Amino acid sequence: MSAFGTIRMATDEDVPAIARLVNEAFLAEDFIVGDRTNAEQLRELMRKGTFFLLEEAGALIASIYTEVRGERGYFGMLAVEPSRQGTGCGRRMIEEVERRSKIAGCRMMDLKVLSPRTNLLPIYQKLGYEISGREEFHNTRPLKGVTECYCILMSKAL
Repeated sequence: MSAFGTIRMATDEDVPAIARLVNEAFLAEDFIVGDRTNAEQLRELMRKGTFFLLEEAGALIASIYTEVRGERGYFGMLAVEPSRQGTGCGRRMIEEVERRSKIAGCRMMDLKVLSPRTNLLPIYQKLGYEISGREEFHNTRPLKGVTECYCILMSKAL
């Protein structure tokens, strides 16, 4: 139990709820046409890594995806219920996957931010992440309102 509720590992039965939360939380990515994810994509990710959920009184508040990649951990698709954004739930989820990654032997934690979302960079920098590179964004959906979109890589020593 955390100050925000209970964090647990997601199961296949949670996939529809995760998809709803992620798509609602990622409405800020209005430069990509369509939903952020779907059940098929989430199940594919679950074959490689793990989703963790933050629940309070049976309601899904936040989710985060994580993978162990050798000595590096990775997290992505952090989603917080819009009315709870800015309350520390996202920070709590990041701290949890960092803790679990460190226990799994990871020495570094990585994440990616899409270049139009530069407003997220200071948030992650405040949590100790530094820009560590850039890579191509492999998108299957049309973009709107932006001419360029790439991934900003960020890393943190655990």
